[in-house]
Amino acid sequence: MTFTWDEALAALAGLELGHGECVLAGSGPLLAHGLVATVGDLDIVLVGPAFERATSSADVVRGRHGDLTAPLGDGIEAFGGWFGEAAASVWERGVTVDGVRVASLDDTLAWKKRLSRPKDAAHIELLRRVLTSDEA
Repeated sequence: MTFTWDEALAALAGLELGHGECVLAGSGPLLAHGLVATVGDLDIVLVGPAFERATSSADVVRGRHGDLTAPLGDGIEAFGGWFGEAAASVWERGVTVDGVRVASLDDTLAWKKRLSRPKDAAHIELLRRVLTSDEA
């Protein structure tokens, strides 16, 4: 499944999460900022009790970075933290785009570099260019 920004907004709205409960992470911040046209899935970090509510009927497992995670279906994966960090901290450093909290581009670059997956190489280069030009 792939998502455009409009499709991502609709999918997130369908989860009926309150403001302050969800941060779009993974490649989602690139989509939110118009740096890519589509993403293959949506990784959402859920703050506080939102994780328990959203995953009450899902198979929750501990991911490779120690965070609780569960598939919500339709290409959406929920996380109770992100790379071992509390969801609230990720939310605090994020920005709001079209009413949706998204992880900061600086954080997104750091996480993609940490993963160092071949599929992230183009995103890493893109983020480096964008962040460098923003500092100029």
